[in-house]
Amino acid sequence: MKKLGKILPYLVLMLSSGVPLFFYGYLGSFTRFIADDYCSATYAQERGLLRSIWYWYHTWSGRYSAFGMDWLVLTKMLDRYSIQIVPPLTLAIWLVFAAATIFLYLNSIDSRRSNLIPAIALAANSMYVILFLSPNIPQSLYWWNGMRSYTLPLVVLTGYTFLFQLISKRIQSTKKWILWGIVSFLLLFTNAGFSETFAVLQFVFLVFLFVLKITTRFRKKLDTDTTLLLAGLLGTILALIVIISAPGNAIRQSRLNTSFNLANFLSVSLSGYAEFFINLFNQTNKFTALLGIVLVVIWMGWQYKNLKIGTWKFFAYFIGGLAISYACILPGVYGYSQLPPPRTLILPTFILIIFLLQTGFIAGSWLFNKIKVSTWSMNVLITLACTLMIFSAASTSQSLYESRDVYIAFAKKWDEVDTQIIQAKAEGKESVDIPSMSNWSGLDRPNQDPGFWLNECYTDLYGIEVLGPPFLWE
Repeated sequence: MKKLGKILPYLVLMLSSGVPLFFYGYLGSFTRFIADDYCSATYAQERGLLRSIWYWYHTWSGRYSAFGMDWLVLTKMLDRYSIQIVPPLTLAIWLVFAAATIFLYLNSIDSRRSNLIPAIALAANSMYVILFLSPNIPQSLYWWNGMRSYTLPLVVLTGYTFLFQLISKRIQSTKKWILWGIVSFLLLFTNAGFSETFAVLQFVFLVFLFVLKITTRFRKKLDTDTTLLLAGLLGTILALIVIISAPGNAIRQSRLNTSFNLANFLSVSLSGYAEFFINLFNQTNKFTALLGIVLVVIWMGWQYKNLKIGTWKFFAYFIGGLAISYACILPGVYGYSQLPPPRTLILPTFILIIFLLQTGFIAGSWLFNKIKVSTWSMNVLITLACTLMIFSAASTSQSLYESRDVYIAFAKKWDEVDTQIIQAKAEGKESVDIPSMSNWSGLDRPNQDPGFWLNECYTDLYGIEVLGPPFLWE
């Protein structure tokens, strides 16, 4: 009974956050091709891996990994009829990586404790809060082009963090040191290539960790952790050079009708970040989720008395989270001369939440070591935290469930239109008029202009001219 009392809060937290995570995955199972997905699949299919990367690199942007992933997933692993498994599978993999990363971290503090259930509970709650607070999850998770540019690199970064913890303490020879240094370099070089915004995030994040590491454990010789971080940082720097050097950047920016102005850049980035930050607290449900998970990690930190960390790191992580999340805004403001699309804001949301949780955990551990806090007080704290998380998760779950008809309806319409196009081609028709492909994303769809970029991508993918009804940009 006593053992059940210890794990009961974690079970409550796992259940409360697990329900909305299930619904996020459930809605993702109705994903279909939208807008740019048709172009990505077409060029990957027609040109192959290297030629498609080369084409986009010279005509649109330097996101070499994103274009490589188009080829791998859309032509070799899946196709347009099985893309719906990507969002739920991505969430499942992300949850496993997050739980494994937290488990190793908790084990490094106190391996005598049973850390698996707390790790799963915290991972599930963290993912729920990140998804809930991100401004446009439909475009950053359910739309293939948005998912592989902004969410997928976060999954890989989480997996890298797990791998880093797993092998850094086990490298005993120079040969393994060099081998894993190369792996770190290549993995983070590849990961930075998913988007310009993420490349900047990864660079600033690694710089922060590298500086934190060398100031905490200054030695004449580099230790394994510092070497792996340095290798990953060098890979990220090379990725930034490759991305920035892409000839397609200038072409893309000219099509967006933007030009760089330093005063406007600073003004928009600062005001945009302030707006983004304020929006994290502008609804009761959002504030409830944030407060709830902060109380959870303070309570967890209180239980791990073996965490030996200077109080100055409390401020370092807090300020670092603000600085790195702000850096995520900059590439988008540079490219658009305004606040970037909401789908990109899953990146600063991720950083803010992760750093906020680390700050709260440190605060909880500090309370245990410096101030005598009664068990009764901590029981009240975790009861309040669970109540807040249950309230937020229940409200979110209801909202997600009630929105299912929108996703189901589009999936059904997409399947019908796909059949219509294929049948028209089989009948030897030169063109086919399809109904409006308006959808939950608000992105472009085919119209009456055969030269419209999306009409061309539909036409190339199906092998028959596809036309849609006129529409006004929403």
